[in-house]
Amino acid sequence: MAGPRLTVKSVADILLNPKSNTTTVLHDQKYPAGNPQKFRTPYYQGSIAAVRQYYASANDTKILAHWRNKLLSIKNEARRANNVRALDVFAASPLAKRKLSPTTNRRYLATINGVAISLSADMQAMESGVLKVVYFHCRAVPLEPSAADLITNVANWVLHANSVVATPMQIEVMDLCVGRTLRASAWNASTQKSLAARAQAIAQLWMQI
Repeated sequence: MAGPRLTVKSVADILLNPKSNTTTVLHDQKYPAGNPQKFRTPYYQGSIAAVRQYYASANDTKILAHWRNKLLSIKNEARRANNVRALDVFAASPLAKRKLSPTTNRRYLATINGVAISLSADMQAMESGVLKVVYFHCRAVPLEPSAADLITNVANWVLHANSVVATPMQIEVMDLCVGRTLRASAWNASTQKSLAARAQAIAQLWMQI
């Protein structure tokens, strides 16, 4: 079968935690158990959909109220509480004042040393005529700036591999734990070198499992 395929976020996590064990992730990908076509519902898909629709409606606050009521109907207590929390933080933060117009959420793929890295951001939007590639961090623990730096740098590498030029201001992570945006201060020239080394190790592990 084809080699391993990882997302921008998962690759960034591996780079941030070089001692992390990726065997389980790769094993599940190579040997999917049960029904491989089963759709796994993302934990925070409700709150993320709410934010996207809010921006698409030109910041109509009724959209947030509608989605909050919808999120309150989630049966799982923890999931319900976490989605409502993320949406409430967004609504009360400066992020809700931004004028973003969601556009086609294009996907990109780049391969390095046998490992395919896919970019499928949570939202792509125009802001003052400039394309923004946006990821959302919805967990209850704030995202470390170093993690956001890696996510945005890896995303930029994938875009660059597809002949898409982006500035550090165009790729961001909205942290819905604290209501702020994180970006890289500059693109790290060593990103490709780090990706190449880690991808080689992942490809070797892939052949062994």
